[in-house]
Amino acid sequence: MAERLLDLGNLDTVETAEKGATLEVMHPTDNVPLGIAITLAGADSDLYQKTQNRTINKRAKRFRPGQSLSFTVEEQEENTLNLLATCTLGWEGVVVDGEPLPYSKENAKELYRRFRWLREQVDAFIGDRANFLSK
Repeated sequence: MAERLLDLGNLDTVETAEKGATLEVMHPTDNVPLGIAITLAGADSDLYQKTQNRTINKRAKRFRPGQSLSFTVEEQEENTLNLLATCTLGWEGVVVDGEPLPYSKENAKELYRRFRWLREQVDAFIGDRANFLSK
């Protein structure tokens, strides 16, 4: 009996990560759906990779021989918020303080800044390749 070989092409997440997948936002403590859907590009997308590269290149340009490559916690926080907001491709059902919040990169950044539990869900979803593989 011939051994069946796995076609790695079936595990290519770049294209699907680029198109995005939908996160169903869950309540932070009850773990029940909130009726919010956020479409996110994955960590294997060019969008994610290029944003990460820009951040790293920006830091590298500040480096001088004999110095350590340092950055502040606040700078890292902004970089993370920018990365997550950049990977946010759209959403449905987002209401804040009684008003629907239209999708924009800046609104995404502020949403993730204010609601850290939501930021954690978004970050975990983007990094989980299973979300970007055909089932």
